[in-house]
Amino acid sequence: MIEPSRISEEEKYQDKIANDYSRAYEHLWVKKTWDYPILKKYLKYFDRNYPLLDLACGTGASTAYYSKHGFPVIAYDLSEKMLEQVKKRNLLNKPTCIKGIAEKLPFKKEEIGQIFCSGSFHHFEDQLKSLAEMHRVLKPSGKVMILENNNESLHRYFIPRFIRDKMQPQFKKKYGESVHEEECREEELTIKDYRKIISQTNFKIKSIKTYYFARIVSLVEKPKYIRNSILFMLGIMDAFVKLFKDRGYWVVILLEKE
Repeated sequence: MIEPSRISEEEKYQDKIANDYSRAYEHLWVKKTWDYPILKKYLKYFDRNYPLLDLACGTGASTAYYSKHGFPVIAYDLSEKMLEQVKKRNLLNKPTCIKGIAEKLPFKKEEIGQIFCSGSFHHFEDQLKSLAEMHRVLKPSGKVMILENNNESLHRYFIPRFIRDKMQPQFKKKYGESVHEEECREEELTIKDYRKIISQTNFKIKSIKTYYFARIVSLVEKPKYIRNSILFMLGIMDAFVKLFKDRGYWVVILLEKE
C-alpha cells in the first residue's frame, strides 16, 4: 500500500542529499568493484535497439554506463535533484529524465522495451505494485534486471556494520536518517522473499543468482593492485560462504514478460 506522506518525506530527503550522493557512493569501490563489473557481465542481456528504463536511477551511475554503451536511456527517479545530477553528466547520448514513483509509471501499456533497477527495489513503498507497473509498461518479452542486496548473505557476519556505514557518515551527520533507512536495513529481502513476491506477478523468472565479493572483484580489469589485494582477503571469506547456497551478497534477478 502506498503512503503518500512517506513518499513525500523520502523525496525531500533524496533531494537534500543529491549534491553529495555521487561523491559518497560513486567512488572506486562502487565503480570498479561493485555495480560496473556486474553491468559489464550482463551487458548483452539488454538490446541496444530499445530504450532502457533506469528505474530509481539516483544520480545516474548506471544511466551513464548504459548511455556510454549506446543504449537510449530513460532516467527515472523520485527526486528532481537527483535527476539534475544526471543532467550534469557529460554524456554524448543524453538520457531522457523523468520524475516519478515506481508504483505509478507514466508510460503507456507496452511502451518500454527493458528495465534496469539497482539497489532500490527494497526501498519501494509497494514492491508488488511496482512489479505490476513494470509488467504493464513492458513490451511483450520485455526484460527486467534487478540488482539487490541479500538479507541472508553470510558476508554480513564477517563484515561489521560500521564498515557499511562508513559509506554514508556525512549523510547522517548533515541530513539525518532517511525515512526508509532504518527499516530497509531490516527489510532487505532474502532469495525466498524475492521468489515469493515475483510469483504473485506474471513475470517469468529467468534466473536469480547471488554473487560473492571475490567473484565481483575478479571481474575488475584494473587497477590490478587493488583487485589482487582485495581478492586475497575476500577469497578466504568467500571460500566459507560458498559452502552455503544463495548466501552471496549481491542478488541479480533476471525477469521476462510472458
